[in-house]
Amino acid sequence: MYFSRYICHVNQTQRQRLYDLLGENVKKYRSKKGLTQEQLANEVALTRTSVVNIEQGRQHPPLYILFDIAKALEIELGTLLPPESSFLSTSLIDEESLKGVAEKDLPKLTSFVAAFRKSTGDHEQKAAETN
Repeated sequence: MYFSRYICHVNQTQRQRLYDLLGENVKKYRSKKGLTQEQLANEVALTRTSVVNIEQGRQHPPLYILFDIAKALEIELGTLLPPESSFLSTSLIDEESLKGVAEKDLPKLTSFVAAFRKSTGDHEQKAAETN
């Protein structure tokens, strides 16, 4: 699975949504495999509480833990990761960021952001076609 090079620009709400969706996927695939939270915890050297917190989106596991979880669930790591469109907003700029922008400048900013999104989307599509 490919995460955009712009992932560092997600705001706190988007980042939390990412971990909420990740947790939902851990729970879904754990249940599909018929494992309890305790059993998964034992397989990946975590506590049951940690598994609960990951599934609830409260604990943000490092990548090596996600690899261990995916291996225990017998799935690819990418299967646990939600698609960007499910946690990124349609705007590159959140409402909080816009509070300091003069109203007369909003149309210019909106136009710039739309052009930027189009150009990066075109670039990513060409890169995907090349691979």
